[in-house]
Amino acid sequence: MPYRVQVPFATLSSKIKTKPLDGKGLINSTGSLWDILRNAVNDPQAGQVTIVLDALDECAESEFSDLVQNVERQVYNNKLSHGKLKYLLTSRPYEQIVSKFNRLLDDFPEIRIPGEEDSEIISQEVNRVITYRINQLSKRKRLSTGLKNHLEQRLRQTTHRTYLWVYLVFDYLEQENFKKTLKGIESTVVTLPNSINEAYEQILSKSKEDPMVRKVLSIILAASRPLTLSEMNIAINVDFDSQSVRDLDLEDDDDFKSRLRGWCGLFVSIHHGKIYFLHQTAREFLLADLARPTAAPVNLRLHHSISARKSHTVLAECCVLYLNLFNSYSRFTTDWENRAENFVKNDRYYNFLHYSSETWGFHFREASILDDDADIVH
Repeated sequence: MPYRVQVPFATLSSKIKTKPLDGKGLINSTGSLWDILRNAVNDPQAGQVTIVLDALDECAESEFSDLVQNVERQVYNNKLSHGKLKYLLTSRPYEQIVSKFNRLLDDFPEIRIPGEEDSEIISQEVNRVITYRINQLSKRKRLSTGLKNHLEQRLRQTTHRTYLWVYLVFDYLEQENFKKTLKGIESTVVTLPNSINEAYEQILSKSKEDPMVRKVLSIILAASRPLTLSEMNIAINVDFDSQSVRDLDLEDDDDFKSRLRGWCGLFVSIHHGKIYFLHQTAREFLLADLARPTAAPVNLRLHHSISARKSHTVLAECCVLYLNLFNSYSRFTTDWENRAENFVKNDRYYNFLHYSSETWGFHFREASILDDDADIVH
């Protein structure tokens, strides 16, 4: 869940100094961080404070209630003090999220929770983005004014236009070598996805390495945090034939990044060396709800195709197989603790050790693996 807080640095730094600094401990202490923010907002020298919390619907359920309580506390404290605090919260209009804030409306009539009534405004804004991207595309493709206008008109006719859909469609158009005629435009438009789910299916169906694509997607689904390129590189390459870490056929990170992009396209995003889904809807596209199974459209082969249990089974297997490589490793003697940090830091073959040793049990439990379910229990 991306966020942005605008507070004068001098004000914020002075409030941090009032708290005992404990390095990473402070960063991981939610209560201390909220206290610092509250003190900074209440400082007479502080100006306007704006807090932006984007995509509340992507917040983990276990953390959402605590977040709402702290926001409410901040809002009430702000009403009693200087009134300098503003929140801008964005989310998809899920009832369980919107209802949490509805109770504030009686005390704070200035709170606005827009809904579907703004859909026409959003549609107009999406059309502006389409116009901008069409102008860029026409320059690169050298489209005539007539073809440019025709393509723009056809794209605007799509019912379910969203910013994400525009992003995915124009990535496709940039790469497509379509014929620069009206018939060529029409032939291309027919192949364009009409929805986000169709766009995702189109992206993933390009790869011929389907087993590897499914393994990567399963790992991202199950991972307790975004894996790094080097961690994913090991997880993908470890198998039952591996006898030692040196058997792992690892590419350099840059080469592996290119391979991931070839497998998954825009479906995954790589930011600062860590691997994410492009959007929360990508996770929802893949994840099967076994409690409420639905028949996927015939043209959506990967839609709801991976269950949470299956994804944890894949990652549990990666972790256990990798850790098993160290069972008879002669270099791991009694002074392992003293040398572990240097191993992990200086040897890329050990970059999956920290994650797998800490989380294998969690993934194993979530997979509900039975004796007959997988070879890793033997």
